Amino acid sequence: MASEGTGQLKDRLQLGTLEVKVLEVREIPIHLFIVRYENAEKSSEVKKHASDTHQFNDVFSFRIMRLQGDIEVEAWRKHKLLKDKMEGFYRIPLTKLEDKVAHSGWFPLIPADKKSLNSTHEVAEDQKIGEVRLEITFTLSAKPKEVLHGIVFENKWTAATSGGSLMNNREWTKNHQYLLNVDRDMEVTLRLRLPESGVERGSFYVVRYDDKFYQGRKKVVMDNTEIIKVESFFCPITAYSVDSTMFLNAGDYIVVPFTEAKDFVGDFTINAYAKEMDGIDFVYLPKKEADADIGKPGGRWAEKHLEGEWTAVTADGGDILTL
Repeated sequence: MASEGTGQLKDRLQLGTLEVKVLEVREIPIHLFIVRYENAEKSSEVKKHASDTHQFNDVFSFRIMRLQGDIEVEAWRKHKLLKDKMEGFYRIPLTKLEDKVAHSGWFPLIPADKKSLNSTHEVAEDQKIGEVRLEITFTLSAKPKEVLHGIVFENKWTAATSGGSLMNNREWTKNHQYLLNVDRDMEVTLRLRLPESGVERGSFYVVRYDDKFYQGRKKVVMDNTEIIKVESFFCPITAYSVDSTMFLNAGDYIVVPFTEAKDFVGDFTINAYAKEMDGIDFVYLPKKEADADIGKPGGRWAEKHLEGEWTAVTADGGDILTL
């Protein structure tokens, strides 16, 4: 079976919680409030009679999966014979809220036919038809500490070790390289983590490696047929957090983490894991102490100079078509 991979971005799950407290209404007689966020809606207590002095004290919670969208609080009046009617509404974008800071007070309700407005956070006095007292709090979820199992390396990109993507790029050899040895056919999971507070995203390539030829040194020559594809891509999609599980045949590979931009400076963590950890080894290249400078800022391959001379016997020109 040929080596292949499947990749996916880490599921960030719930980002936070939104709590909306509906407390009072004034200046507009209504029966209830409906609070909406994204595709979720929740209804307050329904009062028997419409009044402009109702107290509600309803508390609604919403799970936040992405940091966008609007919170809408709608004031409704019920009718026995006619269809229930929304009298007014208040809207505020989630991005206007600060983490753990209550957005509280009396807020304007404007007519339902003004729904096309992007926001009702600030409206002219003559536009409002009533007010609602709210307390809205957005709380970011505490990020759980991730535990990476298997072999983990913490490292840093510098201008000398950040060469960018492998595609059509001669500077890719500047990148860090890690030798992954798989002694039998198996699934291996690779993970890359960058600081989420940063501005740069990254990913990694997995490339076949000939250890007999390179003898623990960094790979410097490559063609695209040596890259282990992830689904139909040469590498997982760039992100702050990248996971990819691959079925690899027994053999040697290099894992090359990279960032979208060259010469990037920043920290990263790379991790290799398999259910049968005794079947894999994961080490930084180069392996030999004599090559320790390779891959470090200013590091390079050892140079050798050979001296010789041409003679009438050994200097026969060159065929331009062959060259």
